[in-house]
Amino acid sequence: MSHRTVTPHLESDMPKPSGLLKRGSRYYSNVKVPRDVRDALGKEKFFESLKTSDFRIACERLRYRLSRYQAEIDQARRKLASVSKPPRSEIRRLTALSESETFALAIRYLVTHEEMGRKWFEEQRPRLSSEDMKEVKETAPLDLAYFKGEMPRYTLPDGTNETKRFLEEIGFECAPSSPAFQSLKFLTRSAHIEHLERFDDMISGKAIQERDNRFRGIHACSPVSQALTGATVES
Repeated sequence: MSHRTVTPHLESDMPKPSGLLKRGSRYYSNVKVPRDVRDALGKEKFFESLKTSDFRIACERLRYRLSRYQAEIDQARRKLASVSKPPRSEIRRLTALSESETFALAIRYLVTHEEMGRKWFEEQRPRLSSEDMKEVKETAPLDLAYFKGEMPRYTLPDGTNETKRFLEEIGFECAPSSPAFQSLKFLTRSAHIEHLERFDDMISGKAIQERDNRFRGIHACSPVSQALTGATVES
């Protein structure tokens, strides 16, 4: 009697590990970053292509990625523990923002990210292999879908983390519970989505389209106000 050989490496024969995401035929790591180090690492999740469509290989590569992610998390926590807070006199706290100032900050956010995106494309695109570029083109729409709330298994980003990081980068702090922050975070999220949509156009070789009328005519070379003239600031 002959016996049929059963191959155990098929996806249906193995439990799907946490943090493994399949989009199309390719696998990605998709692992949440702990809240206490999200600002330090500048991300809410570890998301990258595992560069395979084979389930078993994807699982093996994910195990390696998980150990690397944990090392990054541990390093970030050590840095946070060793860094003392700046003197109170050096912290500039935003306590109120006018409507025009809120919009000016959102524009500044968009211009900053448009500059970074353009610089990356000009400097890195010539160095990328066709496989690397394929990965970028596959990943960018997923980031956009995540921020637009089109990935139902994930919490919809509300712009809080992006706003906190941006304010820190330009030397400000604003209480997340304040009306100023609440108004700014929604505009920041809109600016971020606008940037991701334009970036997707750029890497896809399409003409860059403006979607949000509030940011029409705003690009990497647009002048922005550096002063918060309409804001209430505490030193």
